[in-house]
Amino acid sequence: MQYLVLITIVLLIVALAKSPVRPLYLFGGTLTFFYVLGLITTENLLRNYVNEGLATLVLLLLISSVLENTVFVRRNSDLLFSKGRYRRSLFLTTLVTSFFSALLNNTAVVALMMGAVKRQEMVLPSKLLLPISYAAILGGTVTLIGTSTNLIINSFVIGAGMPPLGMFDFAPIGVVLVIGGFLYMLLFSSRLLPETRVDERSDKLSYFIEARVSDHSALIGNSVIENGFRNMRELFLAEIVRGERLISPVTPSEVIETGDALVFTGNIQEIEELRSFDGLEIFEEQSGILGSNLVEVVVSHRSDLIGKRIKEAGFRSKFNAAVVAVRRGSHSLGGKLGLIRIEAGDQMILSIGPDFKERNDIENNFYLISAINKSNLLSRRDSVLTIALFVAAVVASAVGLISLFKAMLLVMLLFIMLKWSDLGRLKQQLPFELIVIVGSALGIAEVMISSGAAMVLVNLITELFHGMGHHGYLIAIYLLTLMLTEAITNNAAAALMFPIAYASAQSQGVDAMPFIMAVVYGASASFITPYGYQTNLMVYSAGRYQFSDYVKYGIPMSILYSAIVLTMLPIVFPIG
Repeated sequence: MQYLVLITIVLLIVALAKSPVRPLYLFGGTLTFFYVLGLITTENLLRNYVNEGLATLVLLLLISSVLENTVFVRRNSDLLFSKGRYRRSLFLTTLVTSFFSALLNNTAVVALMMGAVKRQEMVLPSKLLLPISYAAILGGTVTLIGTSTNLIINSFVIGAGMPPLGMFDFAPIGVVLVIGGFLYMLLFSSRLLPETRVDERSDKLSYFIEARVSDHSALIGNSVIENGFRNMRELFLAEIVRGERLISPVTPSEVIETGDALVFTGNIQEIEELRSFDGLEIFEEQSGILGSNLVEVVVSHRSDLIGKRIKEAGFRSKFNAAVVAVRRGSHSLGGKLGLIRIEAGDQMILSIGPDFKERNDIENNFYLISAINKSNLLSRRDSVLTIALFVAAVVASAVGLISLFKAMLLVMLLFIMLKWSDLGRLKQQLPFELIVIVGSALGIAEVMISSGAAMVLVNLITELFHGMGHHGYLIAIYLLTLMLTEAITNNAAAALMFPIAYASAQSQGVDAMPFIMAVVYGASASFITPYGYQTNLMVYSAGRYQFSDYVKYGIPMSILYSAIVLTMLPIVFPIG
């Protein structure tokens, strides 16, 4: 049976890396398979979904959604940038990002910082956005609540019957990682990061917008210049798609025909100008929502839209939204907008209806870059009080006055009583997918250990690293986690590696904490690809990065990060 479990786990890893199926279904389906085989009891299966660590994680994510509405980062962001002083701007932006990422959801922190970077004109965004992502990763390694990965590992620790991890158990190594990462970025960012000079106008031109010539349009039979397409203020006719034929570049003498799809590049705020042309229908204008609020999003690596063509993805029915424009990193997109296959990291402009935020699965499919409803910002007084309550709860938990779960539960109740949040909003923000993934992963870990599958992997590691002693096992666990993180994302890597790390410690009769911490830090060591960590993906299109930029800038960071972790782990968490 242990080999059947191992084969299933291998198939799960392959599916996580290659399949478009969402992790929610992969983890849930795997646990259901084990349950049907009788490898886990009903009682144990259900218990994993009410694990204290998982409940704490959910509470912290909900509290974080309130803290994101404080005014400080949004209203003081201009103080971070100085013209002609790149290193100062880099230091301040990464410092602020890492500090807030130690306390808040780092996805939200990076989204806020991205907006600040894009608004300023003093430093090239390509020189700041990837460092901001790395700073968020490094900041998350300092505290228990710094990243969902740490909280997921805490869920496993509690599930294994061990004492929960402390708030600052991560800090001795995490602080050194932050300092080392800062020094690397300050010394090498100017040389290793691309200088993508994109002013505001060319930034808007990187999007493209599609409009179709209707059957009775007065544009038919007239040339491009006769129709006035060369006199538009901030839009430019880049391509014409005529049946299966792509006309690019478009000459002034090209005659417009019935059914032509006209692809414009330009300022998306000038969409109304297209309506001045008789019989020109903007893509998905029939949805009835075009022209309402525009919002900028990045397609999440968890999105079930990946691989689908835009016209097949059902934006109108699923999200009450229409795709207005799209761009992909530094790549040029062409052809009909509706035929573009969606990829993780695509940056889109959506025209949204009034209930967009209330639709299910928004957070699983998109990272929201521009604020949808800025009126939700708390006042300065309420912002101070919100942060003070949260910090007080964290400190009370850290010194042992109250458990982290109880502290966060009290804070959440206070936020509701003070009307900074409400049950309706919390229901919308409940991380259902994460609950299913973590609960299922806890059950899978239990099956791996109880069936002996984890021990089979431990024996394999023993064969490979037996000559290096306990430190060899530690290095192996860390490197395996790191490789999985780059392939299948940080949370999935942590979930699959915990039972192997725990079984390794048990087989050697040593303290499990060094091996657990190897998983913790290995799961956050995602610097080499855009896909291993969500913040790396968020900055991919906004910074016009190419995959090679992550490799060139990320490999030295990964080596430095790994050297610090593997040097300090046996010191801070002795193997004995």
